[in-house]
Amino acid sequence: MTPVADPRQLQVHRAPAQRDVPYVPTEPPVVAAMLRMAGVSESDTVYDLGCGDGRILISAVEKYKVKLAEKVEQAAARLAAQ
Repeated sequence: MTPVADPRQLQVHRAPAQRDVPYVPTEPPVVAAMLRMAGVSESDTVYDLGCGDGRILISAVEKYKVKLAEKVEQAAARLAAQ
């Protein structure tokens, strides 16, 4: 029978992945201008790639009452590619 290692010594989590780009939040006036320039309306679905804290999606729902707001994160994209 193989001896069991002390569980306190086991590494159970991977090291955090290195980021490709830094997180820089979009300022509220820029979010408003982006949605206005895109002509977002209630019948639209808004996708935000790498949405961070979701401020663009939240604004799209609150101000423009979009039909659907979806976030797409890098981790999900990597899983889908596998």
